[in-house]
Amino acid sequence: MRKTVAAHVPMHAVAYARAMQSLDGIKMEKKSKRLVWKFLRNSKTDKFGALELSPGLTLHLEPLVTEVWDRTRVYLETRHEHLAVDPDILGGEPILKGTRITCQSVLGRIEGGETLDDLVEDYPGISKEAFEAALVYAKAHPPRGRPSAGKPWRKAS
Repeated sequence: MRKTVAAHVPMHAVAYARAMQSLDGIKMEKKSKRLVWKFLRNSKTDKFGALELSPGLTLHLEPLVTEVWDRTRVYLETRHEHLAVDPDILGGEPILKGTRITCQSVLGRIEGGETLDDLVEDYPGISKEAFEAALVYAKAHPPRGRPSAGKPWRKAS
């Protein structure tokens, strides 16, 4: 049996991606993007403030990245509390601890139109935070391999 390790994206990379997404079509030079990357990577605090990219051009990072930074930090701190991977349970598929509910099934139900509150109502012994952790995990770790529904890229003749 081959042991696989899930990829890990550093918190500052999540903050950087959110900052770039928030610019909403504004083009930045590579040099400016590097400045933002280094600023976020070297930040020692949860308060980001502003970064002067050039005279007269300042990027206020605080409103752009604070929410995603806080959510990422909470997820990283609590994921081991709520999620488990055991090769003897569902072949090692990530699950909510103490259950056989997979992270991917939580994502499937959310994508199917249910809410986190619906899931908590269906499973009163499981916290909303646990479902949120499963949802984040499932979105960040999509299943590998071919789609189970055949080859959707091929059109029927």
